[in-house]
Amino acid sequence: MPIESREEVSKRYYGGDYKALFDLIKEKYIEVHGTVPNDEYYHEINILINTKVFGVRNFGHDRKKNCTTDELNGHRNISSYLIECISQHNRDPKELIIEILDVY
Repeated sequence: MPIESREEVSKRYYGGDYKALFDLIKEKYIEVHGTVPNDEYYHEINILINTKVFGVRNFGHDRKKNCTTDELNGHRNISSYLIECISQHNRDPKELIIEILDVY
């Protein structure tokens, strides 16, 4: 199996898992609260994931440019796991993510 280039990993992450995660977060938030989450809500989730998993608040505000291939793969993995967990519960997604990352 060939090793993916950084660009391939980045394209797959942003075109797949990242978009799917935040689409699901939006969908679940609407189910629970009856309204669309604001931009700050998504921003808080990004910061939460970055700090808990990678120990940084952000990646110079450009994850696509500043993450290593391993970090991008890490984001793909955690996004896939969060998608699986969030899809099984009808709770506020951010609260669920906090609980998941506390034991991650």
